Amino acid sequence: MKAIWHGGFIYTMLEEGDRTEAVYVEDGVIKGTGSYERLKEKYGSPETEEISLNGAVMFPGFVDSHLHLIGHGEKQLQLDLSALTSKDAILQAAKERERQLPKNDWLIGEGWNENQFETPDYLTKHDLDRLFPDRPVLLKRICRHAIAVNSAALQAAGISRNTPDPDGGVIVKDANGEPSGLLFDKAQDLILKAVPPVSQHYVDEALTAAIKDCWTK
Repeated sequence: MKAIWHGGFIYTMLEEGDRTEAVYVEDGVIKGTGSYERLKEKYGSPETEEISLNGAVMFPGFVDSHLHLIGHGEKQLQLDLSALTSKDAILQAAKERERQLPKNDWLIGEGWNENQFETPDYLTKHDLDRLFPDRPVLLKRICRHAIAVNSAALQAAGISRNTPDPDGGVIVKDANGEPSGLLFDKAQDLILKAVPPVSQHYVDEALTAAIKDCWTK
């Protein structure tokens, strides 16, 4: 398709506020900008459609470059729970992942979604403690607004029944008033601060994994 767009406010995005009178587009690609008459003279033909914007605003195509590249790479390196549809499947995958970890490492996974379970129910420390009595476990919900951790992780973070909810977060308590292992929003930071810092090698691995995965898209 060939078209000359005109008759509106056409922003080029070359610099702030820069506008042009008309744009010539061919097969979805901008081939020329400038005055309406000049583009008609250069590109006009029986196959070229002339489209009036009738005073509307026009921008060139948007490209969303927002990407948490290291976080995307971590998802490639860590335990991916996004396709699992039951607590049992998540616990089994976590136990298998543990076999690959050094003795003192935290077990970290992400992507669980209770809405995929036959009976939706959040993960809690009561699910995790029976399999992981000593190793800290941190499993991020798919939205990253909630995490499920075990008692070892709560202990490492110093979270008890007396720990108040931080501003903007909730430490969910069970029927006995004890932390259930489920934390929302800013309460997650209490746990994340207790996770040992990653090495530069880990960051490099995450970046490499993310870039390789992006290349496949």
